[in-house]
Amino acid sequence: MMNESEVRGDRGTRFRHYYQKFYWPIVRYFVSAFRVTQEDAEDLSQEVFIRFYEAIDDYRGDAAWPYLQKIALRTGLNNIRYGR
Repeated sequence: MMNESEVRGDRGTRFRHYYQKFYWPIVRYFVSAFRVTQEDAEDLSQEVFIRFYEAIDDYRGDAAWPYLQKIALRTGLNNIRYGR
């Protein structure tokens, strides 16, 4: 398995790598940190990865979990703030 600094390729290839590696950890993060249902956690995780895809060209390729966790935290807080 590649470490984060070795992930190369086009935008789609890089995105797939991070999505496959971190989708379920992000779902679990929402379930434990925000006490949401599995279904809601999966919906929120999709939002996280949409935001990540939009910003992937700015992502340097290091510390993927903290980067995604920060996006997840903001997504979760926005979810609470706007009462979704």
